[in-house]
Amino acid sequence: MLVPEDLGRDLPSEELFHDEWVIVMDRHHPSAPHGPSIDDLQALPWVLFRHSRTPADSAAQLLRLRGIEPWVQVSTETYLTVPPLVVGSDRLALVPTRLFDAAVDSRGLVSRPCPVRLAPLVQRMWWHRVHNYNPQHRFLRHVVMTTAQEVGGGHEGPVVAGAHIRGEPSRIARYHCTIASVELSTLSATPPPPTARCSCRA
Repeated sequence: MLVPEDLGRDLPSEELFHDEWVIVMDRHHPSAPHGPSIDDLQALPWVLFRHSRTPADSAAQLLRLRGIEPWVQVSTETYLTVPPLVVGSDRLALVPTRLFDAAVDSRGLVSRPCPVRLAPLVQRMWWHRVHNYNPQHRFLRHVVMTTAQEVGGGHEGPVVAGAHIRGEPSRIARYHCTIASVELSTLSATPPPPTARCSCRA
């Protein structure tokens, strides 16, 4: 699983990258030129992402930890619905920077820094310990870690916050194709060859 920490379970995991949060709003929003104020965070309606399995990482919880009680007008369990719910309205949304930069449906929106400091998003890869020494699973984990580093600009260790992936759809497509081929290969009794590649084209 690739989900933010913390699952609250005693499972092995690897840190993939850190990401910062940005405020997303309509490009014609009155606060768009300079970004929202702290008072705006309290007074304006929100579209907020919520996930029942990771309540500690919900956007609403992050704001409450900074003393801000958001006026939640719309909640969603997928970031894919955020752009159409924000564009053309006075709503705000809290979105990871890299996710907004990679969005194909961000036209009509702008991102601005949050006026209060929020804890960064820490994305991790989790698995069950029964797979610790499984050759196919180890290969999959290696592919995920390597790709996370490449997408972040080739830095060693966890991908740095704020690294952009806009303009690199081919690399992202190859990443997803490789992951899919490795997942299918785990059904066989032998590990996949190191040169195995998906035939999909970006």
